[in-house]
Amino acid sequence: LNGLSEKSELDFDVYANETYDSVHISSFHLVEKVDVSFLLPVRNGSRYMKFCADSILSQKGNYTFELVIVDDGSSDESLAIARMLQCDYPGKIRLTQTVNSRHGVGAALNIGLAFCRSELIARVDVDDICSPDRLVKQFEYMRENPHVFAAGSSVFLVDETATKWTDCNPNKNKMIQVDTEAAIVEWSMYFSCS
Repeated sequence: LNGLSEKSELDFDVYANETYDSVHISSFHLVEKVDVSFLLPVRNGSRYMKFCADSILSQKGNYTFELVIVDDGSSDESLAIARMLQCDYPGKIRLTQTVNSRHGVGAALNIGLAFCRSELIARVDVDDICSPDRLVKQFEYMRENPHVFAAGSSVFLVDETATKWTDCNPNKNKMIQVDTEAAIVEWSMYFSCS
């Protein structure tokens, strides 16, 4: 293991058992860490997946990043599209599936975290289209503010043709600080749109 750089680590191929109470290691190999891991849980998202992935993989800036896709038992073409995207973007997409399918977004995210090669995780849903400068803005903010544990952004609602955009955040371009007490953070995540 001599010669590992600061950005290298041993990466374990892991999979969770049906009850998600343990993780099994099937193999390991050397991989480079990345600056940011985009984590995308998917169930039946074939309609939007290519738009979402393209918006992530065309981010501006000089940062290393990856897209980790976790298929949670899709019955549509989501898995096939994800495999096609892996071919279109070699080395940028890591793909895994939940065991025995359909465990929900929480379980899919937990499985995906095991595959992320960065400490900074950018959470994204399959029907999201990321602004081309999302990574630049959020990564720079997190790097300049190491005491911050989460960053978000405003959103635009878009129609299915991606032609009509509606800004739904009245606090656009304002910094909003949330109390870090666990109960207040949890409440804010459920009931606040800021």
